[in-house]
Amino acid sequence: MIFEKNPNIFIKSVEITSSRSPGLKDIESARELILDYINMATSPYNPRGLPSIDPILILHEFGRNSNVELVPHISPRDGNKLMIISRVVTSLKVGINSFLVLRGDSINPRIGSEPVDEIDTIGLMKYLKENEYLKEISSKFGMDINIGGISNPHRGNEQEVLNAKIAAGCSFFITHSIYDPEVLKHDWIKHRKFKLIAGFIPILKKASLDFYRDLDLNIPDNLLEKMENSADLENLFFNLIVNSIDELKGYIDGIHLMPIGKYKFARKVLEVI
Repeated sequence: MIFEKNPNIFIKSVEITSSRSPGLKDIESARELILDYINMATSPYNPRGLPSIDPILILHEFGRNSNVELVPHISPRDGNKLMIISRVVTSLKVGINSFLVLRGDSINPRIGSEPVDEIDTIGLMKYLKENEYLKEISSKFGMDINIGGISNPHRGNEQEVLNAKIAAGCSFFITHSIYDPEVLKHDWIKHRKFKLIAGFIPILKKASLDFYRDLDLNIPDNLLEKMENSADLENLFFNLIVNSIDELKGYIDGIHLMPIGKYKFARKVLEVI
């Protein structure tokens, strides 16, 4: 991975999504706006439990002919081991060998489907690292498989959970969206032996406030009050993210923006970090 080649690099990552409209113009637009400002990009798999554009397609198109580390999400929710292996092999075919393993959101009732969950998240991490068939295939492609996971800094036993994921083969973590840098200021994080990337979801429209409240993002009450009274949410979140990154020096190895398509805002942040 990028930090194995350069252990001291500060990760600048953005989550790339695509609309359900025909063509790839939206991906090309995102590419033009931010490709030169990042060194890693992720893409979700069926976020909010709704069908989405395949993250392998999105990232292959977005990151073509670049040195950006491309990291599609992969989940046990939507497929058995055979399906998961086929997705990994497809990724290897196009030069993608890093994956963010997570459970994912509950499937939306409108879809009328049930989760597969043949294996749990930690089990999937271990499976991807130890399966002999995948070892053989990845060797043929000349690539090792890199596994990342999610960190929930609000979980009381988070250190124990991350240790279990590391034992399963996980080498880096992206946090849930944080809105208060204090949640990461722990001694065990400061002295970590893994890569930790701070996640941020900027909320740029007041009309979206109720939606994000329902997601249980652990937004502090004082920030919610500021958001409700703010005439400029973009400026509020720009300052929040930039100041948080400054406060968290020594606790994190990078930033991961989840801008929900607001790539101009993401670029504005990345330009000053």
